[in-house]
Amino acid sequence: LNAQGKYADDLARQTVISYILQPAKTPHRIIGGAYVDMTNPAQSMTDIAVHYGKDSKVRLRHFVLSFNPGEVSDPETIHLIADWLCKYIGINYQVVFAVHEDTPHPHIHFVFNSVSHRTGKRYRGDKQEYYDILNCAKNALHQVGIHVLIESKYLPAVTGPNE
Repeated sequence: LNAQGKYADDLARQTVISYILQPAKTPHRIIGGAYVDMTNPAQSMTDIAVHYGKDSKVRLRHFVLSFNPGEVSDPETIHLIADWLCKYIGINYQVVFAVHEDTPHPHIHFVFNSVSHRTGKRYRGDKQEYYDILNCAKNALHQVGIHVLIESKYLPAVTGPNE
């Protein structure tokens, strides 16, 4: 859920994607994407939005999946989780992810285009779409053996079957 006017300026995609892909924050370079040219993902997203005549208003969505210190110890596991979510989001939206390792708690940034590359429709960000992404995150975590409570500041917690 974006604040009023957030990510609506012409440079929003470039600014946020440049931030998440900073080499100092991603020493293992665990980055990826779906349906974007990784040499210029912001331009790829802009091209889709322009193609559908929707390069205005909110340009992107950005969320972070964060881990407690020591919860996930190896970069490969975090990469699996990121790939899982990237593939899910990529079904409808261009997406870029980057694993930040510059803090005691590794975290994955996801940035996706607000315009679908398949349909040209905007991501509405309603409760159902939000829960769909949240449940995909929960499933990705369960696939690597992490069974935790996923909390959101917007909606009640979602838990898995083993809690």
